[in-house]
Amino acid sequence: MNHAVRIGIAWGTRALHAYLISGSGVILERQSRDVTLQTSSRMELAQLLNDIVANWPAAHGPIWLCGMIGSDVGWTEVPALETPVSYDQLAAAAVSIDIGKHACRIVPGLTGRSVFGDPERLRGEEILIAGWMQRSERPREAIVLCVPGMHGKWVHVSGDCIVQFHTAATVELFGLLRNHSFLRGELANDSICEASFLAGVDRAAQGGSLARLLFSVRSLRLSKELMPEQTTSYAWGLLIGADLAEGLRAYRNVLESSPLVITGAHQTSSLFARAARHLGAQAMEEDERTLTAAGFSAAWRLNEVDVASDARR
Repeated sequence: MNHAVRIGIAWGTRALHAYLISGSGVILERQSRDVTLQTSSRMELAQLLNDIVANWPAAHGPIWLCGMIGSDVGWTEVPALETPVSYDQLAAAAVSIDIGKHACRIVPGLTGRSVFGDPERLRGEEILIAGWMQRSERPREAIVLCVPGMHGKWVHVSGDCIVQFHTAATVELFGLLRNHSFLRGELANDSICEASFLAGVDRAAQGGSLARLLFSVRSLRLSKELMPEQTTSYAWGLLIGADLAEGLRAYRNVLESSPLVITGAHQTSSLFARAARHLGAQAMEEDERTLTAAGFSAAWRLNEVDVASDARR
């Protein structure tokens, strides 16, 4: 077994999360940075990476990266792979490149058609999806992962293959409503009232125009059917309930025999899990960081096998 510690970085549009990972796939340390890819120069990005690596002198290279760093607004655009795709194919398609003085490999994102027939793109979540697929203690059954985030993903996985996925901008939509809409003054409270949240989930699951339902947040507060401390919870319930109702319908055949796996930022993924169970779905939560580390570790193992195979030729 390779006991070398390595660095894996999930690098998004506005932030990055770097992990120092043991040879057995355990996160030893973590660093996060706020960084805006669109407005950062290549020199600034290289210096940022250098600062991160300097804190972990024992790490072995190359550094593996995933996310928007491999997009048209990142360091270099890595062509996305079209689904269905196995993790072996995903890892093999990683592009080798130097960022500053550091040898790196950038994992490609995914493209394809959703279950609804829309064109789709994914960058970043592929590593934690791979982490799920590569964990040997889990059966290689068909499952659906729900990954809440700014542009949350629903991903159908079967064995070692990512079959299909779709995107729902639920979390970003909440942020826009809170900061830039007629509901700006209604969504200031951060605490969650469970009863109001689940009432919103139920209302959205009944169907109807989400635009109409969102306006009802204001009208219900004006009529005093919602108190000011309940409006944020109800709005979250509407948005998450609509997202879940659609996803649970779309993948109902898979979910009849396996639970919905929910992973992502804890606060948001916890809301999704509570709402899913309330709607009658079996839901299990998985730690996002643990899956990310497992995905990077799987990439390193595959890379070492490929290098050894090349050396024998």
